[in-house]
Amino acid sequence: MTKKQNDIKISGNIQPWDRQTNESKQAFEAFAVYRDLADKRSCTTVARQLAKSIPLIKRWSVKYNWVDRCRLYDIEQDRIRLVERHKQINHMNDNHVKIAQSMLLKAARRLNSLEPENMTVQELIRLVEIATKLERIALGAIDELGRMKYELESAKFEFEKKKAIGDVGDVDLVDEWVEAVMASDDYDEG
Repeated sequence: MTKKQNDIKISGNIQPWDRQTNESKQAFEAFAVYRDLADKRSCTTVARQLAKSIPLIKRWSVKYNWVDRCRLYDIEQDRIRLVERHKQINHMNDNHVKIAQSMLLKAARRLNSLEPENMTVQELIRLVEIATKLERIALGAIDELGRMKYELESAKFEFEKKKAIGDVGDVDLVDEWVEAVMASDDYDEG
């Protein structure tokens, strides 16, 4: 299928940034210089670089549709960069997964070697908090509201712990605040 675009015959495998069927070698050479100037593209610069007259370069630019060809070239280059970036991101993610799995394996080995009777109550509580949070995240149980509820529950749990050992200032004031937040319309148990 061939279509005509400003005296340019675009057909088959020929891309707009390739040499066109009716384009002379010299005109394409000038286009390539123009194309490669990127955001500094100008007929004057091309004319200077190739020691050609500005009117000739401008004629070729119009006749061979340099602006539109370069626009399509830029779009293609952006697409190529985006594909490459996605490949790099996927590669990075794969590496991060491998590192995380290795770290988790080492942590699991260490955790398995721990004897609960050798751990403080605070260490056990923290271990349970982290494990619970990781499980909720892994199961997708924490969205934004869920995260806020979890943090509030964790704060309440921490407060109750401190309250039990007498390590809080104005217990009644904090207790009233936690109960008020949990009773509000923004906090829904279900």
